[in-house]
Amino acid sequence: MATRIDVARAVADKERISIQDANSIIGTILEVIRALLQKEEVQLVGLGRFRRVTRAARTGRNPKTGEAISIPEKIMVRFKPSKGLNPSAAAPKAAGAKRRGRPAAKKRKVSG
Repeated sequence: MATRIDVARAVADKERISIQDANSIIGTILEVIRALLQKEEVQLVGLGRFRRVTRAARTGRNPKTGEAISIPEKIMVRFKPSKGLNPSAAAPKAAGAKRRGRPAAKKRKVSG
């Protein structure tokens, strides 16, 4: 898995700038995306779409004690990669490819 510093090194090599400058640029881009997400979704063509999602409040359980706990509402960021970025979406489907998941239930005759 690539880290932020790995990305900064790659940008620095490609653009012939210092790693510190590349890291600063990446930080600025992330800040701008966070700021834009406060108001609306952010779509970067060729990369993907960032959007805010509100996760509803719910009741959970403490795994150690089994006690019911209240989990508050939470705002999260979801990322959906563009079709060009996602290799599984860009790959053509094989003819006659089987779908994944449970097989269809067999029909039963009801006697009576």
